Amino acid sequence: MEQHELIARYEAERPLFEAWGQFVTNTVMERLPGGGKGLIKVPPQPRTKTVESLVQKAYYRGKGYTDPYAEITDKVGTRFVVLLLEEIQTVCDVIKACTHWSCSVDRDFNKDRQQYPNRFEYQSNHLVVRASEELVYDGESVPVGTPCEIQVRTLMQHAFSELTHDTVYKAEVAAAPEVQRAVAKSMALIETTDDLFAKVDSQLSEANKPIEYWIDASSRIYSRVVGRPASDNPRMNAYLVDRLLPFLDGITPNDVEEVVRKFPLGRWIDTKWESSFLYQQPTIVLVYYLVEKRRYDLRRNWPFPQSDLSGAFTDLGYAIED
Repeated sequence: MEQHELIARYEAERPLFEAWGQFVTNTVMERLPGGGKGLIKVPPQPRTKTVESLVQKAYYRGKGYTDPYAEITDKVGTRFVVLLLEEIQTVCDVIKACTHWSCSVDRDFNKDRQQYPNRFEYQSNHLVVRASEELVYDGESVPVGTPCEIQVRTLMQHAFSELTHDTVYKAEVAAAPEVQRAVAKSMALIETTDDLFAKVDSQLSEANKPIEYWIDASSRIYSRVVGRPASDNPRMNAYLVDRLLPFLDGITPNDVEEVVRKFPLGRWIDTKWESSFLYQQPTIVLVYYLVEKRRYDLRRNWPFPQSDLSGAFTDLGYAIED
């Protein structure tokens, strides 16, 4: 295919590639846990190749294509950026499981690390998906077999790629040795940082288990005793439980529920619902329990305004100043 023919065909078909890239992006996001919220760190934006980049790749980068238009699979691409290495697999599994396309792995950096343990190179997972059947999206007809390249990488890998894009590995002349060494050192640092992130995340997850346990238990108790679902402010509840944990050692959720059931908690909370955000939270049941059982310790370690705590003291017949 002559250059002018490749350009003319691509310009004519570019809208369908844009539609296909958007379809792939939206489909993956919809199928990720929570719609990708909290998992995807950079909003994915499908992009089609510029005409100049397509021509350069097809004819001037020594790729040896026999049919460049058919063989170039990244005429449209999209990218999913996560924080942790283990989250890459979550995204890849969703991509591979979708029946709207067939999927092949163009590059797997984990396998590269296994095969070349002493080499630090550009890192990213590259997958190519091809439409399994013809579809119409955004008014464009997308033929069977239309490709889209998907990159899945960590935030650190993404930062490195943005730094070196079109300067080292996609340059037409070799970079200076000192630049190559600096790049290799950066890659090693990024890989180390990704590994440390995974370790820290694991340690934090383990440390948070008691907090999550008591938040979940409080939610169940609140629903049963108060008779309505609690509001949910994870940060506030986690902060409160973290401060209360020393006083819950050896205590079970059954112990807490047995105590708070003795009181008209629903009525007490109703009177404070509008005026105090704290009383809408499930962990308020722990506050009532500790006012009854360990009020002096609770008062000394209370992390919020005393006015919030005084309501529970008064309900239970205690003076907060004692």
